[in-house]
Amino acid sequence: MAPAMSPASRAQIDPAEKNMKSQDIENRVVDEVHGCTYVVMATRTLTDGEMYSNIRVELLRRGGKLPGKGETLVIAAEKGA
Repeated sequence: MAPAMSPASRAQIDPAEKNMKSQDIENRVVDEVHGCTYVVMATRTLTDGEMYSNIRVELLRRGGKLPGKGETLVIAAEKGA
């Protein structure tokens, strides 16, 4: 029979997991000129500047390639946003 574990040791949470919040707020931007949509997932509602900054960073990572007409690009917000 296994030794009894205390409730505290059973419910240990990884410290990295403890600080990680789920990014469940959708911040949506529709680009009418290029016909695409950007969705920035974050832990809160972002300001316009934060949304556009996250979009710009993601587009730079993609080599400046924009999504196609009718496509939606989903982006995870950077830390601090």
